[in-house]
Amino acid sequence: MRDRSARRLAAVILALVALSAACAPGSVPDPSVTDPSVTVEPRQCPYDEHTVQSNGDSVGFAYANRLRLDGPWTVFNAAQGASNWTISTQVPTIAARVREWIERCGNPAAVIIEGGIIDITRSMPLEDVYLVVSELSDWLEARGVPTVWVALNPFPSTSPYQAKEGRRSAYNEWLTTPGRVWGSTVDCTSVLEDPLQPATLRRDYWKVIDLFGNPDGVHPNTLGYEVMAGCVRPVVLDVLARESTP
Repeated sequence: MRDRSARRLAAVILALVALSAACAPGSVPDPSVTDPSVTVEPRQCPYDEHTVQSNGDSVGFAYANRLRLDGPWTVFNAAQGASNWTISTQVPTIAARVREWIERCGNPAAVIIEGGIIDITRSMPLEDVYLVVSELSDWLEARGVPTVWVALNPFPSTSPYQAKEGRRSAYNEWLTTPGRVWGSTVDCTSVLEDPLQPATLRRDYWKVIDLFGNPDGVHPNTLGYEVMAGCVRPVVLDVLARESTP
């Protein structure tokens, strides 16, 4: 009888875990982020003078969808989930995607670039990441493309990737040091982090994946993406204003 009760309890627990995963907010990914066969196209190519191209990974895709710019500007969201700087996957690297669209459609009014979480969490050498970013920066400078670089978001305090926090901070510090890259930079850590646990993602912004409140370890939730977009927006608008001033 005791064994039968134990088996029933185990079955209930497994069912709850499965249900929590199925019902978790954001548990069904957007196919345009994860499926390389889904083609995202700009509104027009060649670009018009008001097109802003945004690139990055799944985090870049999600916040860029919420990046509402004032005036005539339109955002072409060319970010792609699983994209990164140095690792070969089923999707193009961030640098390849940036170049692809600019070569096809001409210079945008500005390009926004975020990404590198995958490189950081998989412990790729930071020097390799810096080299790829620097090469892309030089390419954009040579073409005169106004550029905004976005630093990496913090991890939840319970994330297994907290062990990589030093690498994330080092990358952000490198990226935002004046003279490292062409254009402007923005680090949204200060508005995303928990004031009681600096350099960790505020709990309100965790992307919860089950009924027990566990985060996925990397991605912010919808509110977090809204905050991130609000952090990036004024920097982009400032760059656009400077570039459009005679």
